[in-house]
Amino acid sequence: MLVFALRFSTRLKQIIALVGLCVACLSLALITISHFVVRTLADADVVTTRATLATAAAYFPHSAQLQARLAAVELAESMGEEDALKQAEAAALSAVRLSPWRSDNHFLLASVRNLQSDLDASEISMRTAVKLAPNYPQVHWLLANLLIRQDKVEEAFKEFQAAIALDPSSRFLPGAMDTVWTISEGNLDKLIAVVGNRPKDVLALAQYLLRQSRPTEATGLVKRIARQELVELPAAAEFVDALLSQKQVVLARDLWGYLTENENPSNALSNGSFEREASQKLTQFDWKISQSKFANLAIDSTLAHTGNNSLRIIFTGKDTTVLDREISQTVVVNPNVHYLLEYFAKTERLITTEGIRVVVADFASSTLLGTSTPITAGSTDWQSGTVDFVAPANTQAIVVTIKRTPKFSYDEPTKGKVWFDDFSLREKTR
Repeated sequence: MLVFALRFSTRLKQIIALVGLCVACLSLALITISHFVVRTLADADVVTTRATLATAAAYFPHSAQLQARLAAVELAESMGEEDALKQAEAAALSAVRLSPWRSDNHFLLASVRNLQSDLDASEISMRTAVKLAPNYPQVHWLLANLLIRQDKVEEAFKEFQAAIALDPSSRFLPGAMDTVWTISEGNLDKLIAVVGNRPKDVLALAQYLLRQSRPTEATGLVKRIARQELVELPAAAEFVDALLSQKQVVLARDLWGYLTENENPSNALSNGSFEREASQKLTQFDWKISQSKFANLAIDSTLAHTGNNSLRIIFTGKDTTVLDREISQTVVVNPNVHYLLEYFAKTERLITTEGIRVVVADFASSTLLGTSTPITAGSTDWQSGTVDFVAPANTQAIVVTIKRTPKFSYDEPTKGKVWFDDFSLREKTR
């Protein structure tokens, strides 16, 4: 262990040394206090008054942080007043002079000059901020809006594109789409270029186009996204629903087929043999199965006409049994075309006073288009059934359901089991 000892030959030298040490300690304390004051007042989260900041900035004129905070407060409280803006400009200029490498100081100066309507000077400061912080999306966004005010449209579009590409949260996307759409008068190519090719942004653009009543272009954009990437986006299923809400049934079915890889030219009806497990989100054109107090519906993997699965209905034996839309599927059809719907059914100890039927109705109006002969009571092996109908001239789609409708307000309860399998829908040839 080393020990240093200072020995002074005279009392005067001891006093001088002590005074020097005190001065050094005092200087260090003043520096520490100064740093504390500057850092505290420069912190944007600390609430203070403009007068306090002005006093501190005057006392510490070489603090870029204090000058920048003063400029920000002057700017926020200026209310467009010329004198306040001049004070904000002076403080911002001091901040830039003291810390010229900080992009936020140049951005602050640009904001002041923007409010002073000095757009050229504001652009110079903003471009400096962009050079110093090229990966900061907000400066690109603000520069883009400044360039729009100067009618430098093409340059603005490039800055919008940069802001969107650099921001993983896509927070600037809605505003950019609105601006580009308005200025370009609905030029889709401009909008696509600005949005870029990030899947979630492309889908957001498609949703935007749908709100602008451009469903065909919107759907085409969605289908540019790779299927594996698209199905992972929650908004994909919402987009199909949005198409349906606008009665764009054909486009919705086309996109649904792309998403689910469910295309079968020989059968317009989807998953007719119940072999494929339906997606929980993409149910729009698959079988929709819900429960009822009158019957339990489920996919049966122990019994099938062909393949491995069938639809099983077990009636619970409650009075006045009703089966309406517990099982249904929406199917796109061509207008004025004659169709034949075929299926197979099997029963086990079925007791019913009114048979179960397969029914076809118009998707939009719910108008009845065709119905099968009723499935009678008893136990039977697999038997075929059909529904023969013509799609009306104004029809885009039909709904296939299995129904049991009582004839009277009260009838005897239905009991037993029914299985359905191998539904197919084809154009009927003469």
